[in-house]
Amino acid sequence: MKKAIILLLFAFGFVFGEPIAFEYLPVYPTGDPGPEYYGFPFIYRTDTTWVSSLSGILYLKGLIANLLFWAIISFLASRGIDKLRGKPKIASQIVAIVFGIYLVLVAFLKVSINDWSIQYDHDNMKMDYYNEELDYHREIIWFQNR
Repeated sequence: MKKAIILLLFAFGFVFGEPIAFEYLPVYPTGDPGPEYYGFPFIYRTDTTWVSSLSGILYLKGLIANLLFWAIISFLASRGIDKLRGKPKIASQIVAIVFGIYLVLVAFLKVSINDWSIQYDHDNMKMDYYNEELDYHREIIWFQNR
């Protein structure tokens, strides 16, 4: 049970701490700046909406999928480390604890500071609203804190 809670905390930290993320920047035909979409491997949030710079939208479908993805990755990594070393050494435990605290702290700040509205799924970057195909730019971002 203790290990499951730790794995979920790591997954939470990886999702909201975003050590790696895709950034989707749609180019709208009207020229208006719209929200930027983030997530790895699935879109789970917008940076801002058209309303305020401290508001955003969380998409439950992508959030749950990302939590499961990172929990599985964390579990497989911990199993691999356990098999390679037998028992983890103190230095690797300290690094894991410090990195875990960093991720959870950044995640907590990101969740608590912004005014989030919650939706089940994203709207395909508003592509259904326009007659023509929208163009968007996708980029991989490392350790972003937006």
